[in-house]
Amino acid sequence: MSTFLKTKHVICSLKEEDFEVIKQNGNQVFSGSLSTGNRILHKHLKKAFFSTRIPNSIVMLYKSPSHLSLEYFRKIYPERQTPNLKCVTCSTSKMNKAPFKGTFPIATLKFQYLHLDLCGPISTLSVSGEIYFLKVLDGFSHFAWAFFIPTKSDIKEILKKHIVKIERQENCSFQYDF
Repeated sequence: MSTFLKTKHVICSLKEEDFEVIKQNGNQVFSGSLSTGNRILHKHLKKAFFSTRIPNSIVMLYKSPSHLSLEYFRKIYPERQTPNLKCVTCSTSKMNKAPFKGTFPIATLKFQYLHLDLCGPISTLSVSGEIYFLKVLDGFSHFAWAFFIPTKSDIKEILKKHIVKIERQENCSFQYDF
């Protein structure tokens, strides 16, 4: 609906909960009704709707419906030849490394192995302004801790404090090499 409004189409209310979307020239695009807060269309559109003229470029066609996978893109535009597109947005948002295929040793005691995962930088700052977080997972109990970190260089200090805290609480000792 927002696409129609951005392109200066008009939504006209009809009787009760019915509505229609009209072009600037007065022609009806489609009609529908409002049911439990959702707009239900009565007239089906045959193709994806573009707010302006249909772009000629394959890249523009690809980006118009929100970076669909090539499989769905080919279903929408079967008449277009689609070379393998290299989209920066898609490459950034999709995983580009193969997952770890090795094996971790199996822990038989609590705190025998701690698995660390650093995430960030995250574009939305935490409440206290950090842009990274470190997840620490015990390999035996699968108990997890999360630490919010302002910079990567703070990881060593935070880990040392956390390990000392665990050693005191659990009366155990760690072997680690920083």
